[in-house]
Formats: sequence, C-alpha cells, structure tokens
Amino acid sequence: MAEDPNAAFYVAGTHIDPDVAVGLREAVDGANDERPVQSFLEDHPQILARLLTGGHGRWVIPQKRLSGEYIPDFVIGERSSIGFEWHMIELESPAAPIFTKSYGQSQQLRKGIDQVRDWRRWISNNQDKARRPRAEHGEGLTDINGNVPAFVFIGRDTDRTDEASQRLRQIMDELRVQIRSYDWLIRMSSSAAGLPAYRRSELD
Repeated sequence: MAEDPNAAFYVAGTHIDPDVAVGLREAVDGANDERPVQSFLEDHPQILARLLTGGHGRWVIPQKRLSGEYIPDFVIGERSSIGFEWHMIELESPAAPIFTKSYGQSQQLRKGIDQVRDWRRWISNNQDKARRPRAEHGEGLTDINGNVPAFVFIGRDTDRTDEASQRLRQIMDELRVQIRSYDWLIRMSSSAAGLPAYRRSELD
C-alpha cells in the first residue's frame, strides 16, 4: 500500500468529549472573528471529521495551500470503496451576518462563496497537480476534482426567519455549498457529546 501523503492529519476517531463540545461553544461565543474558532478546530479535528460519513479513514488538514495561491481554512477527506472524497471548509466570522436586511448575501457571505469558487476553479485547471503526491510536487489530494463539496461557516442563528431559511436553501442548492451557522456546528458537537439540546437563547 502506498504511503499516506497526509498521514500527519489522520484523525483516528470522531468521539467528542463533553468538555470539547463546551469548549467549542465558548470559543464561538467569545469570538469577534474566525481566528479563535480556527485555532480550536485545529486542536480538536474530530469535530470536523464528524462532518464526514465514515469510510476507511478520515483526514483534517488545516490551512492547506493550493500551490501557494489559495489557502482553504480546512480540507477534510475520507477514503471509501470508491476512493478518496474531499470537502473544503471556509470559516467566516461568527459575528458576521449571513444576509442583509433585504435578504441579499452579506459581504462576508459573498467573500466565503467567492473563496469556494476560486478553489474549485484552481482544482479544475490543475487537477493533475492537485491529485499528485507531494513527493512528486503535487498537493496530495488523491481523486479530488473541481466539483469538490464545500462548507462555509458564518454567523449565528439569530433572526433566522422563514424567509431567510428559504433564501439560504436556494443559495445552497444553486451553488452546491453548505452554508451553516456556528450554532449548527455547536448543536452537532453537543449532540455527539451527549449534552442536552443546545439553544442559543440559553446563553444569551
């Protein structure tokens, strides 16, 4: 079997301790931008590994450079019977709005979506380099292609009206990007850790 080019980023398990789930909540609540959350997720990669469905291994790669041109906050991947499957993750500020008052995309959301488009375009134009092992001057992302799924994490659940939720679903369907609030990530982690159902209002 070929040597794993991303062995340093292998995540052995996806168990989340209650103190880790609480730590994520505290990191998000205290953050004025995405940097504290980025740091916490780098220290606890099992949180992002849970976004994957399983397979024969999971990897969480922070600040992955794509030939020095683009730097996704995280690249996460898994291996299954059909090969490797990768996802890109962009973190925007927990304090950023998702929409304007008229339900247009906020400046921060547009920035996150544009980042995803740039990554996909680069991978489409450099697929051989993206897939090639790093020992052969590639990026080591075996089997990746320009249709790589992506997540953008931004904002909180406040003021989530029916109209806002409908608009968000429309954008996600059109762009093939999962746009999630940080409360969504907190709920997922809290549930995995066996904590009571998380509601933002409990901490306000």
